[in-house]
Amino acid sequence: MLNADELRIEDLPGLVGQTLESPYITVDTRLRALFEEATMIEEFMTPEVRALYPEGLLEGFHLLGLLDHFISKYINWEEDSYGLNYGLDRVRFVSTMQAGRPLRFRTTVSKVEPKGDGYIVHFECVLEHEGEERPGMVATWLCYQLPKEEEDEGATAEDGAR
Repeated sequence: MLNADELRIEDLPGLVGQTLESPYITVDTRLRALFEEATMIEEFMTPEVRALYPEGLLEGFHLLGLLDHFISKYINWEEDSYGLNYGLDRVRFVSTMQAGRPLRFRTTVSKVEPKGDGYIVHFECVLEHEGEERPGMVATWLCYQLPKEEEDEGATAEDGAR
């Protein structure tokens, strides 16, 4: 199991094959409504269109947005590095997921590639409802982890310091 305490950038290559599993959380209808408001879904979601979908359906992009929550909450990166979203190689919404039902995140590091001063980490991500055989979503998410640049205390704006 992936030990998520104080990961250093130099430890990343050794994470291949390790898994992290979150506790169950519940995305309630209030959070679902906030997502819909933020993404302006209501502009086209008439009552007739809404009736076509299962009650309490969590939208696919809402599920994708939860990946960042889980990675940020359960992997504690040391303060000497930072991560960037590098994209998704594969996403599948396998079965519906509903607000109000417990769900959890599971990920396995499948690959770590050097890139520049950092690494591209490939996370094989799964979101699943408690008690369900099939996951709700699977995705391969790439994160670019980079070292923070050390600031030169003696540098000035004329030297190009920020």
